[in-house]
Amino acid sequence: AQAETSLRHAYGKSEHFAQVMPIVSAVHSADHGDVSKLAASSIGNVLRAMGSTAELSFSSALAIPSEVTGQDRIIAVCRAMGATEYVNPANGMGLYDARRFAEAGIRLRFLRMREVAYPQIGSATFVPFLSMLDVLFNVGFAGAAALLPEYDLLEPEATA
Repeated sequence: AQAETSLRHAYGKSEHFAQVMPIVSAVHSADHGDVSKLAASSIGNVLRAMGSTAELSFSSALAIPSEVTGQDRIIAVCRAMGATEYVNPANGMGLYDARRFAEAGIRLRFLRMREVAYPQIGSATFVPFLSMLDVLFNVGFAGAAALLPEYDLLEPEATA
């Protein structure tokens, strides 16, 4: 209830509030059991509202031993899913060894969002990289979908 009150205060006058808030409320009010299911519900509901047909799945559903962790787990997930490429947010660039991925036949790249400006309610100066909620309330689902291609895929730096 506190989070919804805060969102109503911050974005209640936005053009897209009536479109976005019911989805936010539905995700927030459901009993998901754990944070991973909450995150998947949030992402899935927003993707569907944006017109995506992407399917989400949990790596825990794969037959990968729990002691396989870190980049070894990512490689194992990629193999189990038949992936030939893994894209991670750019801030995780230091976590992975590109050679290990290449040896497994998996291309490793990193996604960096570009700084995009969009109208923000109540802000004379654009504040970048706030949150997906800020984007949704300010430009709606169609506007957010239009911003999705605003990224660069970076090749990993060679690691020793």
